[in-house]
Amino acid sequence: MIKFDRSEHEHQVAVFAWADIMKKRRPELKLLEGSMNGVKLLTPGQIAKIKTAGCLKSGRPDIHLPVPRGGYASLFIELKRIKGGKESDNQKEYGRLLKENGNYYAVCHGSDEAISMIIKYLDERLNKKFKKNKSHQAWFQK
Repeated sequence: MIKFDRSEHEHQVAVFAWADIMKKRRPELKLLEGSMNGVKLLTPGQIAKIKTAGCLKSGRPDIHLPVPRGGYASLFIELKRIKGGKESDNQKEYGRLLKENGNYYAVCHGSDEAISMIIKYLDERLNKKFKKNKSHQAWFQK
């Protein structure tokens, strides 16, 4: 039996559909945003225009929740297909820089894993796997 794995785009759409339903219960989900990286509907001219405006950055994660929780500034999720999805070198570097600057960065395989990560982040139930950057905590207290 062949099991169907949705595309990365379809997984991302599922995450945002869930967030849309849940935003009455969790208003901070209104801030959830997605990246345009990987969108194939743009013309070369549109891509060039968007890139020069800083909207398409190589390695930028697919999902961002700009809400501080548990000592982290924001949550960033690099979303991958359930089977076969791997981080590129640019994505690994971007993730490393995000972590160094006080953000929580996660690679999630599929929409269920991404939704679970968002819930854990909002409920502050994450295992702290990397050292937090204390400089951003003082910034939030200003």
